[in-house]
Amino acid sequence: MDDTTSHGPPSEPADPPRVDHDQRLSTRIAPPTFDVSRLPKPLIECGCGDCPAAADPLADDSEVWRDTLWAATCCPTPQPMTVKRAAKAYRVYQTASFNASGRTSRFEEIRDQHGHIMDAERDLLDRWDGEVTTVLLSFRLSPIETADRQPHAIEGDEVGADLNGAGYELTVGSPSGSGCGSSREWVPPVQLDGRLHDPWRNIYDCISHHLGDYDWEYVGVVAPTESAATPHLHLYLWVRDAKDTITVDHVRPAVESFVRNAVGAKAKHHSVEQGESDAAVIRHSPRPLSMNDTQRRRVARYRGEEDFKQNTRGLAYVMHQRPHWALRPLVDDSCRDTVDSVRLQGAAISWASPHRWFFSSQGLK
Repeated sequence: MDDTTSHGPPSEPADPPRVDHDQRLSTRIAPPTFDVSRLPKPLIECGCGDCPAAADPLADDSEVWRDTLWAATCCPTPQPMTVKRAAKAYRVYQTASFNASGRTSRFEEIRDQHGHIMDAERDLLDRWDGEVTTVLLSFRLSPIETADRQPHAIEGDEVGADLNGAGYELTVGSPSGSGCGSSREWVPPVQLDGRLHDPWRNIYDCISHHLGDYDWEYVGVVAPTESAATPHLHLYLWVRDAKDTITVDHVRPAVESFVRNAVGAKAKHHSVEQGESDAAVIRHSPRPLSMNDTQRRRVARYRGEEDFKQNTRGLAYVMHQRPHWALRPLVDDSCRDTVDSVRLQGAAISWASPHRWFFSSQGLK
């Protein structure tokens, strides 16, 4: 079986209950109106049909980083690859980057960053000893919408604007088959990613307002779902909360703001209730991450001290969802995991995105 086409686990929230993987994988990774020069060259292919075969980024796996004949530069109408082909290109080029001197793969970048952020949390837990409450917020969008095929002019920045990118008027979440000439379509992932990032300023302002009396830090991780490689956002917060006064009421406005402002967001996927909920989980006593003796010795050598605070499970959870870990089975001989096709597709989407899929507050840098 082609390792970019496996069907994966049951659907996550906001993904359709029955995923049409053939249709999803045949969707262009970015909409036709997107400026392809903003994509990595290996994710751009011929759109005119007349370019030589050698212009295809997947034409020759043995010479992936060639200096001549890219479809991105020689084709008069270059286009984004489909999700399926982009996943293959990601695998080929990122593996080549890992094995090449003078290049750094995305896997190597996040591997190095991972250790830094985990250590930054240990420092934070040490400074706020016994006073930390953690908050995990999750923001999701539907990757499916109904396209009512009525051509119209498109203007503006297709990354940030509410655009279908294919010249169709859209009704998000309409029943399949409703209206004349309508069809259920997958939103190009780069466009969906733009919609996910659009409300960030509103989210941040809401949190900042309602946590105004507290010290707090955060990391944000965009990750692909395991069922359809749909970008979704996890925001993990540490709040200095000595009296355990933080409740869901402090973060509910931020979640509600996202639902109001993000195209494709639905309230049913963003419940905020005391205890476990879809969009907000609060821990007054954050669960520590289990470590074996080998891991403890490694951290102790890195920090130069034997005694240190254990990381929280919540941070480990969001950090291990970063998409470029999908490359690990291909480049790390010690890894016994199998290649996950959907995660490779999500990693390709991350590579294509003009937005950051990881960000943090100044106190974590």
